Amino acid sequence: MPTSPPPIAGAAWTNWPKGLRTGLYRPLYAQPIYPANLYTDRPPYDHAEYREHVTEPQIELMCACGIWR
Repeated sequence: MPTSPPPIAGAAWTNWPKGLRTGLYRPLYAQPIYPANLYTDRPPYDHAEYREHVTEPQIELMCACGIWR
């Protein structure tokens, strides 16, 4: 007995908005925003260190890229 795809898989109208949203956000995530694996070689930062070494540089990067103003 052949199985049919789930109803949502064939729905042309309800699937495109999801694809449209992800297409709009794709350029934002084309390059990494936050550094990966911060704690593989060291213990985690405390709050002040995290702000100094991660948060502030990432805010500057996002402003420079036009993501955040």
